[in-house]
Amino acid sequence: MDIQGPGALDGPRACQGKIIVNIPDRKAAEAAQDRVEISSQALKKAEIDGLREKLEALPACRMDKIAELRELIRRDLFITPQRLEGTVDRLLEEIFKRSDV
Repeated sequence: MDIQGPGALDGPRACQGKIIVNIPDRKAAEAAQDRVEISSQALKKAEIDGLREKLEALPACRMDKIAELRELIRRDLFITPQRLEGTVDRLLEEIFKRSDV
């Protein structure tokens, strides 16, 4: 195909001459190994980005609820018979679920 100025193309033509195809040696191709080196700075950035994604996925923190629970713990009012019983019940359920497996 010839390009003759702006907008002027002639049609397709048959190839003239020999077509040479370079086929690599199979053993050489199998022996070749690609390598990628990642800098320590890039690794640190990737780690920070991963941690940032995990942090953003966490639910919002309710500071009022945390303050309330801290006060209950400080005044030794957090552990009640009802909470203790519920905790023991859930613990036993978990133990028995694992022993059935």
